[in-house]
Amino acid sequence: QASILVSLESILHASEQLMVISSLDEFWRTAVEIARDRLGFERCGIFPYEPEPHAFHGTYAVDMRGQLYDAQKTVWPVEQFPILGEAMQRDADQSRWYINRNAPIYNSVDGTPIALDIRAWMVGTPIRTQAGEPMGVMLNDSAITNRPLDPVQQDLLSVYVSMVGNIAHRKMLEMRLQEANAALENRVQERTKALAESEERFRSLVQHSQDIFAIIDDSGMLSYVNPALCRLTG
Repeated sequence: QASILVSLESILHASEQLMVISSLDEFWRTAVEIARDRLGFERCGIFPYEPEPHAFHGTYAVDMRGQLYDAQKTVWPVEQFPILGEAMQRDADQSRWYINRNAPIYNSVDGTPIALDIRAWMVGTPIRTQAGEPMGVMLNDSAITNRPLDPVQQDLLSVYVSMVGNIAHRKMLEMRLQEANAALENRVQERTKALAESEERFRSLVQHSQDIFAIIDDSGMLSYVNPALCRLTG
């Protein structure tokens, strides 16, 4: 009971730490580090899902030495790694995590998943938005120590992963909004520049034209006459 309370407190502190991270890359790295260092999961990794090309992409994971490594170049096709698809498709009335009790163990080498001569239990926990939409999967296994599965610990991890999904989704929405605002600002600047250039071309045309041009304001007063009109009228 005491260890559960300690883990829940760690999850609460983790949420506070993750919420202030602005970079999504740093967010994923920190989320894996917290699972390893504070929650005690020896090997774990986060794998967001991409509908095209129907595959999971690595972020950060823990290798067989217990070291964190960058797995962002790694692509995990669903057909080749069914545990990822099985975990992400878990319904609300099913267990919050999916287990393969005799799973092949992989490391990523130069962006390619390499199978090791090891098998162990492996758990996939779906990462979802607050609305329940699937975002990816967090995997963890016991390949380093071969310790038995602890269902209570896995349930605690599912709580942590739920929190990670909510925060990650919010950050993604914020990033999209920032990108949209930046794109809108760029379009405004481009159109403002184009308008200024168009006005300058018109002004040059009128200034050097042999035809006469004049602009009369709403009160009927001349607000502009070009040089050709000035020469005509003296």
